[in-house]
Amino acid sequence: FVAPGNHDALYSRSPYMSEDFGSNVYVFRQPSMTEIAVPSLGMTVYGCASIAGVSDRPPLRGFNAAGDGLKIGLVHGLLTGENGSDYAPVTKEDIAASGFDYLALGHVHSISGPNKCGNTVYAYAGCTEARGFDEPGEKYCLYVEYEGGSLRFKKIKTNCRTVHILPVDITGCLASEQAAERMRVAAQQIPQEDIVRFLLTGELSEDADIDCNTAAALAAGFFYSEA
Repeated sequence: FVAPGNHDALYSRSPYMSEDFGSNVYVFRQPSMTEIAVPSLGMTVYGCASIAGVSDRPPLRGFNAAGDGLKIGLVHGLLTGENGSDYAPVTKEDIAASGFDYLALGHVHSISGPNKCGNTVYAYAGCTEARGFDEPGEKYCLYVEYEGGSLRFKKIKTNCRTVHILPVDITGCLASEQAAERMRVAAQQIPQEDIVRFLLTGELSEDADIDCNTAAALAAGFFYSEA
């Protein structure tokens, strides 16, 4: 089940409108909550689609998943007040009133949870690969099992490369080669296949002749690095 979000909104030129994802994939296409019953598993899945890159519409406001069996929600939205934004705002009161057993949230690109509001367990799984230097660290998906009325969670690491932000003090260095050596020492525990941004700090004399790009190139050996 796919709930399109702001980065993959459902618009006329969206791949969701033209590509065949197979009979086992369902893409929610309405901006309001839609329910899809899965009788063979005794559950109902509810979700909605973002149809624009920006939305201030609360996707769960006034919604309640009535009915029997396991009820799962998919919503692309932001818990109100987080990150200073109210994109597709979701409040904890909305979650508690939703009637879901589990709510899978999208939009925040780091893993969060599981948490609970009322009887509803919810979590952000984050993104499976970093898309920039603003998303450092390992990335995961959540594997969730439901059995006997209880939920079990397992984090599964998914990223092929990890983004690192690495401060390096180059106080006293006079040349790019000296700065690069300190960068290599600081990064010696980082795997070669990863991505590194060096944050160079410290005080330099007027005689210093250091070029950040040259130092980063000399300290290279990673999939990508910059300073």
